Amino acid sequence: MKRLLFLSLILAIPNFAAAAIDMQPGEWEISSTMEMPGMPMKMPASSYTQCLTEEDLIPKSSQQMDNSQCKIISQEQHGGTVTWEIVCDNPQGEMKSRGEITYHGTSFSGEVKTSGGGMPGEMLQKMDGKRLGPCR
Repeated sequence: MKRLLFLSLILAIPNFAAAAIDMQPGEWEISSTMEMPGMPMKMPASSYTQCLTEEDLIPKSSQQMDNSQCKIISQEQHGGTVTWEIVCDNPQGEMKSRGEITYHGTSFSGEVKTSGGGMPGEMLQKMDGKRLGPCR
């Protein structure tokens, strides 16, 4: 009986080890579209490249990459999904971005919501990424 109870307790303990993410490190092309409340039309799509690794899973906008005033304040991984929050200080005020993407080997999709910094509402950025090859 004691063995059965002990075995039950062991099996009831959840596995806290993070699963390996299904993402191939390398140079990624990231395409995005933005939507902002009050804009009469959609902003044109844009794309850029970034080296993404298992240590640096968050695709950052060119502003975030060039701005030393931006800080990642949280990042979590659950299976193939990565969530994060970034705060940037700029002359118009603090901007906060919350993002979530899901990797699928050589591709990902997700979105980032940004508010503050003098914007009248929350901006929504939808992103898709595809791996191009090794980092340059």
